Amino acid sequence: MPVRSSSTEHAAAPATPQELELKLALPLAQGLDAHRVLQRLLGRRLPQQLRLINIYFDTPTLDLAKRRAALRLRKDLAPGQAASPWLQTLKLAPTEEQALSQRSEWERPVAGEALSRNALADTDWWRFDAEGALFEHLAPVFRTDFDRTAWTVRRADRSVVELVLDRGRITAGAAAEPWLPICEIEIELKAGGAEAVFALAEQVAAVLPVLPARASKAARGYSLAQGTGTTVEPILAKPPQLERALTAQAAAQRVLREALGQHLDNLLRITQSADPRLVHQCRVGWRRFRSLARFFAPALVGVAPMPDRTPLAALHAALGEMRDLDVAATETLPRWAPAFVEVEGDAAARARHEASWATLRESIEAQRSAARERLLAAIESTQTSRGLLALLRWVECMPSAEPAAARDSDGAARDLAQLEAVAPAEPAPLHRFARDRLKRWWRKMQRMLHEASSEAQRHQARIQAKRNRYAIEALKGLLPDKDLKRWRDEAVQVQAGVGQARDRAMAARLAQAVGADAELVAFLRGVAAADAGV
Repeated sequence: MPVRSSSTEHAAAPATPQELELKLALPLAQGLDAHRVLQRLLGRRLPQQLRLINIYFDTPTLDLAKRRAALRLRKDLAPGQAASPWLQTLKLAPTEEQALSQRSEWERPVAGEALSRNALADTDWWRFDAEGALFEHLAPVFRTDFDRTAWTVRRADRSVVELVLDRGRITAGAAAEPWLPICEIEIELKAGGAEAVFALAEQVAAVLPVLPARASKAARGYSLAQGTGTTVEPILAKPPQLERALTAQAAAQRVLREALGQHLDNLLRITQSADPRLVHQCRVGWRRFRSLARFFAPALVGVAPMPDRTPLAALHAALGEMRDLDVAATETLPRWAPAFVEVEGDAAARARHEASWATLRESIEAQRSAARERLLAAIESTQTSRGLLALLRWVECMPSAEPAAARDSDGAARDLAQLEAVAPAEPAPLHRFARDRLKRWWRKMQRMLHEASSEAQRHQARIQAKRNRYAIEALKGLLPDKDLKRWRDEAVQVQAGVGQARDRAMAARLAQAVGADAELVAFLRGVAAADAGV
């Protein structure tokens, strides 16, 4: 495809146009019914039907992707209408991924299926390609082809929101393979505030099982083009960079947004793969979110209370059950199998032990299969959708939230300042706030370890160690590295030691629950008791 190039002098750009959009993924199985359900929800509003073709460009070294920029050509093909002109669109994303994405966007018509440098005038293209060197090396990287059904929703508060249902595919290269499916809802703000987007999203979540998603079509296309799009890898924690000039509340929003995003991304991937790492990282994201909300609690006293998490209870119970079975099947039991099976000089005992172990393994696998079905059912429920959207809305609308009585982690009305600390009248600098909170939590962990005399108390100390580690990792760069390293190393040591003992105790309980041989259950209990120092 040719690229039309012409030199242009940069002129002072007008105010940057912004796109505010929330993406909701839905399982492919729901894609066939989504149109009917949405039309019933939106009443007499008539949808517009489009066929969209998008071609994304970049350099051979993907310079635009590295700058979180996307440059595309789009053609809209409306049934029964003449073909529209090609539109050239430049989008610039923020440095951190967000489920509620806010991007700078410029769109211009162009003559034909070719890029135009003139169409980039009055955009921010000049910031990274003032001389046009990148432009000269642009070429197609991937394309998206999908059917779009679009509804315009005008609300009583005069806000205007567009809801679209997209179904199609992403392809990379000239061949039809590889490709990725597109089956998602996008809600874009046209006029008004972000609350209008969430209000409509929550109406959708009441009738369709949806999951807030951070990955745009462009991001998925780049993954496909780079050869990673067809694999389902877990999303790991990537704490955002925090500057000392931030307020504690602004820092809280950044870290909570990223932690919740990790949880959401891995939830979506669980529907696509049974890889145990996905469940693990999904739970890590959730624990990070809860821990960091607790850590920044004194800074959030004037913020609207965190939504009730009761709608998510079934989801997180299913995640916990799945994780316990995964650890037993893939880590704990394989590690101790040789010690039980290999009975020296007694062939009969060895055969009996091998049979007992094989039976236990089959039983655990059957339990894992049933647990996965329960987990998928919990993920693909409207109750989960509503609960997740409420949390996302709380995080994204945090700066403008009205002051309200804070709540504790169980949702009961309670002043958060009474939980662990009193918020100062004048906000402390972020680095001082972080240091004081970390010291308080470190002393708390030490006290819990000193007083722990049972498995349950040791488990609580381990939970506090995890909280300490998550907070330390989120605050990197704000405090001296030597202090953070010392605190983190100690937290990791506590977490690992107590965690291994708990995993072995859990394996013994699971073995007993599935009716394993009494000798095998006794062996696993002995291993767990030795770890616990009993």
